[in-house]
Amino acid sequence: MTLVRRLFPVLLMVLALCLAACGSEGDDDVVPDGSVTVDSGSSADGGSSKKAFGAVCASAGECESMNCFNFNNRGLRCTKTCTVATAATDCAPSTLGCNGMGVCKTQ
Repeated sequence: MTLVRRLFPVLLMVLALCLAACGSEGDDDVVPDGSVTVDSGSSADGGSSKKAFGAVCASAGECESMNCFNFNNRGLRCTKTCTVATAATDCAPSTLGCNGMGVCKTQ
């Protein structure tokens, strides 16, 4: 029996384990632009404790704006959607403007 035939079942098991480990849990989705979206996010005491613009986040449900974006150099931060034309009002209080992906830059 060749080496490939002997290792084939082992390779299939490794592939199956890798696929199982990569499975998604919960309702959080990361969309291609780097933002994270979720349906809800309330605290355990029934109240809402949303994070402000620029705060570190793990999911959109944590943010007041419901928008948690993965900034390459800063990681996940609460931000707001914007356009270049309306960045002055969309991105207040930040004065950094709108990035090329339709979200306000954070400090």
